[in-house]
Parts: sequence; C-alpha cells; structure tokens
Amino acid sequence: EMPAVVGLGEFLSDISGGDMVIVDGNNGEVIIDPDEETLAKYKDTGERQRSMAARLASRRKIRSETKDGTRIHVMGNIEFPNEVEHCTERGADGIGLYRTEFLYLQSNTEPTEEVHYDAYCRVVQAAKNRPIVIRTLDLGADKIPRGYRHLAKEGMNPALGLRSVRLSLRDLPLFKTQLRAIFRAAVHGDVRIMFPLISTLLEWRQAKMIVGDVLEDLEERGVEFNSNIPIGMMVEVPAAALLAEE
Repeated sequence: EMPAVVGLGEFLSDISGGDMVIVDGNNGEVIIDPDEETLAKYKDTGERQRSMAARLASRRKIRSETKDGTRIHVMGNIEFPNEVEHCTERGADGIGLYRTEFLYLQSNTEPTEEVHYDAYCRVVQAAKNRPIVIRTLDLGADKIPRGYRHLAKEGMNPALGLRSVRLSLRDLPLFKTQLRAIFRAAVHGDVRIMFPLISTLLEWRQAKMIVGDVLEDLEERGVEFNSNIPIGMMVEVPAAALLAEE
C-alpha cells in the first residue's frame, strides 16, 4: 500500500536526488524539504495510522453483528482478480461487487468467453467458498472501450443512454459471451449475477430471457455449468426502486 498523488504537472521538476519528500495521499499534497515541525507532524500521523491498521487487523475475524445479535455481512468491492485477497485478509465475508469492465477496457479486442471464464475462476478460487456477486458489463458514460467509440454517437455517453444493461441487450453476442462464462465459473464456487442500471420491468424481463437462452446454449454444448445461482439487479435509478415489487 503506497501513498500516491496525481496531477502534479511540472511540480516534480523542482525535486532533486536526495531531497526529503512527503507524499500525503489522504490530502493530495506533496511536500518538498519539509521543516522539522512538519516532519514531526507526519511521523506522528504515520505512527497513528499504523497503530489503527494493526488494531483493525486484530479484529478482522470478529463476527460482524449489531448489539442485538443481527448478523451484518461486510463484502468487498473489486475490479481486478488480485484484489480478492486484499479484501479477505481484512475480514470480508465475500465480494459484493465484482466489476468486469476491465476485461474490455484493458484490450483493443473484445474478450473471448475463455478470457472471461479465466478471470472469474481466479476470483472464485481466491474467495475460497465466499460468495461472489459478478456485475455484468457496465460500459458507457465515462467507460467506453476503444472498440466501442462509435456507440458514443448513439447515446452511449449520457448517464441514462446506451450503456450498462441496455448496451448488453443491444449487443446480444457480447452479453451471452459474458453470461456463459459466469455460469461455467459458478461450478467452482458461490457465484451470483447482478445486472447494472435496470430501470424498467421490461429490461429486467429481457435480461432474464437472455439468461434462459444462454443456459440452453450451454446445455447443447455439453459443457459443465451451474444454472442454480441467484440473479439480481443493482438499484441505481428511482424507477427501479419504485417498481421493485413488480
């Protein structure tokens, strides 16, 4: 865990080899040649942070619950497979949100089913039987891969335009590729699916219909998969909350 500050511009050109530099990632500050008072202040801050981290680490295996005994499940939020260990080491009960956009953003080509499958299996294996909630593709707005730039002209950029589950429903081969990999990876652990930015009952039903098609495809291929996994949605817009009972 290293502190970091970005957007410094030409400021770094003022630093020479051997200079004392303080990098304050919490406040976004970089201090060159601090005076004794500032140096003492940050040394004290560092000691307090290390002490707090040690206290938290000692409690990571304590059961999370309220005073009346209600169990609280604390889950991690990750983007890359190697982040699972970071969460579980700190006592996470599982992964409540596994964002999968990196598979598209890190490459100029669309990831294959095997690329998806490998990434999901790595997360499942690292979680060691803890639940993993995989959110399907949430591209759009500020996350547009190079291969999908043309869609920005079709309304991909607005917050509620062609993005997230709407993009998946528009590009069924892309959607089905991801779903097939998820159902296959679910053989190896406690996997759940979450659809992003569902705003209408129709979108929810369409997504569930595609799931049915994918399960039929996997059955015909004769590959091993787990069809009995929970499927839900991320409530992000008021309409989704108001229509939840439907």
